[in-house]
Amino acid sequence: VAISHPDPKLLYRSIGGIPPEKLKNLDPKSQYGVERIESAGLEDIAAIIRSGSVSGCLTAKNISGAPIVAGYARMTKRPWIVAVVQPRSQFDQPMLELAADQKWCIAGLGVLAAFMAGWITYRLLRPIKSLRAATLKAAEGDFSAKAMVFGNDELGDLANAFNVMVPALQEKVKIQNDLLLSKEVQRNTQEQADQLRSQKEALAVAEERTRQILESAAEGIFGVDTEGQITFVNPAGCRMLGFEEKELLGQPSHALIHHHRPDGSEYPMEQCPMFAAYKEGKASRIDDEFLWRKDGSGLPVEYG
Repeated sequence: VAISHPDPKLLYRSIGGIPPEKLKNLDPKSQYGVERIESAGLEDIAAIIRSGSVSGCLTAKNISGAPIVAGYARMTKRPWIVAVVQPRSQFDQPMLELAADQKWCIAGLGVLAAFMAGWITYRLLRPIKSLRAATLKAAEGDFSAKAMVFGNDELGDLANAFNVMVPALQEKVKIQNDLLLSKEVQRNTQEQADQLRSQKEALAVAEERTRQILESAAEGIFGVDTEGQITFVNPAGCRMLGFEEKELLGQPSHALIHHHRPDGSEYPMEQCPMFAAYKEGKASRIDDEFLWRKDGSGLPVEYG
């Protein structure tokens, strides 16, 4: 029976239903000052108390059906039980407030963790992006590329190693390019040498063929340069003029063998058709002139 309760409606009421045999031993008027003892309907609490436990706690529902939380303890010197009963909403309020506080704390920690994760990601990705950009530039042949060093950690060591590697790589590429250029020059030189050798061989064949033609020809043939000096003469020409080949080569042709007309008069070089041919490139066909032999005799010739 509740002998003390802040709610007067529950004062002097039994916690749970009292068996009839117990009611016979009670005198509500003399013991509690009430006509009759009515039950508060808290059968769950009553069952716990009847179990004989010294103390405990439980959840139940009150008369109106609202959830409550109760705690109790037996007194050692009196047959009384002290109980504390609270509505579940009131009992849970501190926990709810703590959960709300923790919610904001957890949210703040989450924001801080997200910020720190973003910052760490930025700190990690920044040197990686710099190193990647420098690597792409170096791959395109731009050896001025450098990776930025942001710290003394492993990524910083990697960036330093890359910056040391690029000049060495540039030097190696330069050596390779010089080697390729040297091989190309050597190949071109060899090709030119082969072409020159082929040309010399062709020229030698042509000269030999020309020499054979000149030596086998019955007509006297000689050639002059642009100054009128004799550059070659065939054997027939030497026989006709009475000179040795060495006596003719390098000598001025007009002064040596074409110095007079057939009538014995001097033949000015400026009027000579040969002179006009080798000086001015004028072509002519002559059949009424003489060339003069070594012994001074004239040799009627036809030339062009």
